[in-house]
Amino acid sequence: MPRVRPLVVTLTTAAALCFTPVASAAAVVSPSDAAPQRADWCGGLAVTAPAKGLSVPPGVTVSVTVTGKPGDPYEKVLGRVDLYRVLGGAPQRVGPVWQGKRPLGVTAEMRARIPDKLEAGQHLFRVWLTNFVDGKPGPACAPFGARFTVVAPGQLPG
Repeated sequence: MPRVRPLVVTLTTAAALCFTPVASAAAVVSPSDAAPQRADWCGGLAVTAPAKGLSVPPGVTVSVTVTGKPGDPYEKVLGRVDLYRVLGGAPQRVGPVWQGKRPLGVTAEMRARIPDKLEAGQHLFRVWLTNFVDGKPGPACAPFGARFTVVAPGQLPG
């Protein structure tokens, strides 16, 4: 069996290793090269309409409004609005209620039709946006809006 020799480091060698400059990721990557965090891509986005507590019957068209932050460095384009039903606290996707390409700017409004045969209960919208950097698609953002109520057909919204 081969004999293992102990590693001997002199004080001079240890000092040289400690004070030798080593390139680190922080030194190599400039802030402009680093990928932005998710908050940079999606921060400040909100689905501001329909308002919390709205009651609507099936078959009506409602406004879905998205707001962003002024001066956002990334171009954002809305591509789809999905309707979700809230059952037991967890949103379950019903399906798309609007599709297209609409630049966000600071605000954008879409008209979404509540399906005629939609079951009464708590619902919300989720808006899908794509960030564009130098004309190329980047990360997506998908904020949820506030809960609203779909009432039974014939029931007056309250």
